[in-house]
Amino acid sequence: MKAALIILSVLSLLLVPVEALFFNVPAWIFVLAIILVSAMDGVFVWRFAKSRGEKIIFINLNIFIVLFLLFYTFCYPYFGGTVFKLNPHSTVAGADVKITSKQAQADLDFTVKKLKRIHVALRNKNSLEAQKINDAYKSASSYIKNHDEMTVVELAQQIESVLSVLGDAHTALYVNYSTSQHYYKNVERHNVADDDFIGINGVRYEDLLKQKSYLYSYEKESWAIKDMINHSISLEGLKYMDIDVSSGVTYMIETADGSIYEEFAVLEDFLTYDEYVEYNKIVQREEKPFCYYSIDEEKSLAVFTLKSCRNNKQYSDTLQKMFTEIKQKGIKNLAIDVRGNGGGNSLVVNNLFRYLNIDKYKVSGQILRLGPFLVDFDIPTKKNHRVKDLTFDGDVYLLCSNSSFSSAMLFAQFVKDNNIGKLIGVAPGNNPNGYGEVVHLALPNSHLFVQVSCKKFKRVNQNTDEIYIEPDYPCEADKALDVLINNVLY
Repeated sequence: MKAALIILSVLSLLLVPVEALFFNVPAWIFVLAIILVSAMDGVFVWRFAKSRGEKIIFINLNIFIVLFLLFYTFCYPYFGGTVFKLNPHSTVAGADVKITSKQAQADLDFTVKKLKRIHVALRNKNSLEAQKINDAYKSASSYIKNHDEMTVVELAQQIESVLSVLGDAHTALYVNYSTSQHYYKNVERHNVADDDFIGINGVRYEDLLKQKSYLYSYEKESWAIKDMINHSISLEGLKYMDIDVSSGVTYMIETADGSIYEEFAVLEDFLTYDEYVEYNKIVQREEKPFCYYSIDEEKSLAVFTLKSCRNNKQYSDTLQKMFTEIKQKGIKNLAIDVRGNGGGNSLVVNNLFRYLNIDKYKVSGQILRLGPFLVDFDIPTKKNHRVKDLTFDGDVYLLCSNSSFSSAMLFAQFVKDNNIGKLIGVAPGNNPNGYGEVVHLALPNSHLFVQVSCKKFKRVNQNTDEIYIEPDYPCEADKALDVLINNVLY
């Protein structure tokens, strides 16, 4: 019996990997496990412990188990999330899939409960942000209760109308479809011609955003407009924007030479992905790696392109190869291109900095939400563990765009605020004093996908009036490399 009590106490810890990897376990089950472990502790001490040593060991073991389960259940931000789930089930069969009002309300409640538990801005229940969430929740709940059923897209609109009031680009809703979306067939032609979609049905996107801002989580308007454009070129996205396609839509197109014209599209002009590929005769090209480089010896310039922030072996090997070649060829200028980089692992910055001639540098401070607690980390100074035989001592430039986001924004911030190099292009898409480090959630009924920030970041340079990481050489993002070569280096 004594051994059985010990085994049962230890087995209670298995709830954690089951919840983290396989499926959500309700908090009440963890609470029940905590009560049972505590009860077993009392039974063991009262009935079976024969020595003081046995009592101390078992009591300490169970105290550890109880505290660990309490932390996991009520403080760990990823409790109930999908980030470690082996099969998160966060896809939707189609934009017209319907759910009942009861199911929709349950998903809204699930979202808001998790939001209040995880987000840094909502730790104080009396904060302005908390009041905004409560007001938006009441409005969304009222809408749901006035409908017997609704499509998942309608529910997505209501949930995003709650999330968007925080003005946090990381805290947002996404719809992942299990079947192909339907794309406007002429998008490929316009991409090849370097045309821009600038509006729809006679309204420019920046004006449309004023009407539809509740559908987007953003910090910079240009980030929301990017999302809006992406929505407007698919049938499912147009439904999310509440734009009726039954009678057709009219796109406003701006050509590379600056002229503007309108293009009419009907329902039949939206194709599945396979149909879109076939219609546009798209040849499946070999996909470029997420990081690569080129070297121009004549200009003494190395350009390192990073499309996403992945700190893996491929990234490390590419860095080593590039800096080896830079040293061999005596290259004096390095451009780090994070244009269009949506983020990922911020350790890519630390990894690259190892090759630069710097002894130390500062990184962002953080405020981490752990349930009822806020843990404040000040702006730390990192010692740079340099790769001494490959140290680069030339000039550093970073090319950035509005779609440089999250960890790519951190890259720009650390380069600028530590005076490591100069920025060229457009300010990245989120606020360096904003939120991040997201928890992923799959809603149980609609299978919509929500992510919520559990950290607030503090910019390295706290003495600047800049809201965003403004470039030293501002220019259109797609011309940043040309500006570097033609205006900065010469």
